[in-house]
Amino acid sequence: MDDRNETAQFVTLDGQRPLRAYGAEPETRANDAASIVMAMHLWGVDAKQRDAARRFAAAGFRTIIPDLYARFGTQMATKRPDARTFLSFDRKLEPASVDLDLRAAAAWLRARDPKTRTAIVGFCMDTRDRERALAGPSRGG
Repeated sequence: MDDRNETAQFVTLDGQRPLRAYGAEPETRANDAASIVMAMHLWGVDAKQRDAARRFAAAGFRTIIPDLYARFGTQMATKRPDARTFLSFDRKLEPASVDLDLRAAAAWLRARDPKTRTAIVGFCMDTRDRERALAGPSRGG
């Protein structure tokens, strides 16, 4: 994708604790367009993940990928090393903390567009449980 119609940057999500994230925004988008929180894969927010976010942005979706490993002092990967490198970080992730981080990412999107509908997509991390995080408390009984 040499002729990109979006901007991408590293951002800090607000919330109870700052969190590094990668955001990609389309050059133009409708005010009520859907947005995407990407749940990173085992290798973190690497070049492949950042490219996927830019592709979503090129399709019109504001996209954010919270770096769930940043709290452990990791750097974003430029190449995909052996998965065993990241297993220790993955094992340190607490579900409640991940939920807070994903909610902070969704809040970052809503702060830019209060009418957005937000989806979550993921690759190899457990996004089924993360859908609950974005949905918030149950509205039913």
